[in-house]
Amino acid sequence: MRRKFFFIPAMIVLTFAVVFAQQPSAGSTSVDRLKQTVSYLASDALEGRRTGTPGANEAANYIAREFRRLGLRAAVQPAPPHTDAS
Repeated sequence: MRRKFFFIPAMIVLTFAVVFAQQPSAGSTSVDRLKQTVSYLASDALEGRRTGTPGANEAANYIAREFRRLGLRAAVQPAPPHTDAS
């Protein structure tokens, strides 16, 4: 009899966990959004993204904006530029 009282609530909790785990969250990225991002980063507008070109700088800025939008931060902050006091 004790097993029955444990089994029924456990099955209910498990059912809810499975149902809610399969629901897409409000912040999840859609396939269309991913395609849009990849298409932009691979587009001719960014001129091949060769180092030091405006296209590479725009790609870096775009990625930085997306990271900020998602609330991502760098794990390690870059060191400040070295200034020579000589």
